[in-house]
Amino acid sequence: NIAMTQNQIAIFTNAGKLLQDNYKNTQSRVTNGKVLKGNALRILSDINANEAKLAEAQNNLKTAKAYFNFLINERLDKEVAIDTTSFRQADKNITDLATASEREEIASLRSALQQAHLTTRQRSAAYLPKISAFLDGGYQSTYFKINPDTSFLLGGFSLKWTLFNGFQNKNKIAFAKKEEALLEAKIDQSLQQFEYQKNTSQNDLATAEVQLKSSAENLTYLEEYYRETKSRYDQGMVLLVELNDAFTQLINGRLNFELSNTTVLIKKAEVERVSASYQF
Repeated sequence: NIAMTQNQIAIFTNAGKLLQDNYKNTQSRVTNGKVLKGNALRILSDINANEAKLAEAQNNLKTAKAYFNFLINERLDKEVAIDTTSFRQADKNITDLATASEREEIASLRSALQQAHLTTRQRSAAYLPKISAFLDGGYQSTYFKINPDTSFLLGGFSLKWTLFNGFQNKNKIAFAKKEEALLEAKIDQSLQQFEYQKNTSQNDLATAEVQLKSSAENLTYLEEYYRETKSRYDQGMVLLVELNDAFTQLINGRLNFELSNTTVLIKKAEVERVSASYQF
């Protein structure tokens, strides 16, 4: 919003210069008796309306900066510096930036699934007999007399096999398998959800890019149309109403272009957020 509002201020400032130039030319023609004084008054009205829009944009900029500082826990009146060097590159095909990547949420679920799988294997292994072995060596004597006759070596094996424990282990295995199934279903659902969000955001981005291209082409036509109409008005070939119409279309075209450009940047950020592809 800050960048878009700054661009709107630039548009209204430039519009004020165009209106002032039109007023000077019209006032000169009024003095020479070529047009009515009402034409100059109409342009003055447009100048006042443009100044009101400029003041509104400037106040919106102050509000946007204050809100941004509020979000980052800074003073509301602190100046906000924005790097807009890459903003004009938004008309490129940036859909390719949204490459599929491993999300942290999926990695966490897969880690939990692996843990549940190990738990299931551990529960299943309880039916198998457990064999253990031990080996102990040392010296056994009195008065700390150590010689080969007092040494000993003791070893052995033990076998433990649980044949029945009231179906406790069976229930634990069933619970562990159910936990695995739930995690697998959650992973599939999450992957499908992320894929849907990614496709939706990419489609929205593609639509925004088409609208931006259309706005850029339309702005080129409107700028040429205004130049021709302005030249014909200075020569007395068209009425003021035609010049005002061309001027209004030009300003609206510039505002639409800024809005389309900002929309593309927002949609690009949504694609990067959904696909977790932003490069820090």
